[in-house]
Amino acid sequence: MLIRLLMIFGILALLGWIGMWFLRRSLVKWLKNVSEQVSQSQGPTEKKLNQSETLVKCAACSTFIPKNRAIIANNEYYCCEEHTTLSQ
Repeated sequence: MLIRLLMIFGILALLGWIGMWFLRRSLVKWLKNVSEQVSQSQGPTEKKLNQSETLVKCAACSTFIPKNRAIIANNEYYCCEEHTTLSQ
């Protein structure tokens, strides 16, 4: 009688472990798909800034912008064409 109970308990525990394993596996796949969809929805036009990219301060509005996107006029950096005319 005791052996039968231990066998039933062992089988139930094994089935529970297998069920949890499949559930976890499905959850991980689902989360991976969701994160891929979110990253794709941001679109390819949004460029992620490189961590080592230098930021410069706009002389007109004091906004920091990446150096490669800044406009240089009168030896100063500006964030847009409008601000280059404001300083003159």
